[in-house]
Amino acid sequence: MRVVCVNCSSREVGHWCSHCGAVLPTPDNENYFSILGLPQKINLDEEILKERFFDLNRAFHPDRSSRMKDPRMRDIATRKSTLINNSFNTLRDRTRRIQYLIRQGLGDREEKSGQIPLTLFDLVERVNDLMVELKEAKESSKAPGSPTNGRKVSEAAKELEGELQELVARREAFESNLHSRESEWDDLCDHTENFERLSADDLAARQQILQALSVRMDEISYIDSLIRRIKDTLFE
Repeated sequence: MRVVCVNCSSREVGHWCSHCGAVLPTPDNENYFSILGLPQKINLDEEILKERFFDLNRAFHPDRSSRMKDPRMRDIATRKSTLINNSFNTLRDRTRRIQYLIRQGLGDREEKSGQIPLTLFDLVERVNDLMVELKEAKESSKAPGSPTNGRKVSEAAKELEGELQELVARREAFESNLHSRESEWDDLCDHTENFERLSADDLAARQQILQALSVRMDEISYIDSLIRRIKDTLFE
């Protein structure tokens, strides 16, 4: 996106004005990928990501920008330095990269960290019942008098371990599907030069992929949380 150079008023793209060499303001709607000069892909070349960051970080580091005589240039460079660091810290991590793309494409989503995904509802109900059963059996085993208490703990733990394996398998399947969706997204990036000028079909495909990524990310996040709870219950 073109911006107006505050020094010579020419309309330019990038970080520096090609006419006068001044630092260009960053457009308000500039995304983290374009700030670092990268395609909006999930599977990025991490070495290129680091190179772009280090080059730009050196160019706009506060130690350098503080020596700029024009206060307008200092202010622009300072803001740009913050954006460059935020961009790198987000895009360097695959999960945060996907979450950022989802926010960019679908907007801020309602917090669903405690909401059970529909695809996991029956499994989660069984797991919760077994965790309660195991905790009660462990409490009962502490009381003297019943020789069956230890057996109940063992049986409940064995059932819960079986559900844990089912959760691990389900997570692997979701992760595999997530990778497939990532490839679909990257393929769309390859044949779509500018996401701001999408055809109706490409826009629909883009939204569909982001929705699928969002659902899978929520499922995997919930499974990871549930696995931690199961392990805490088994080994407490």
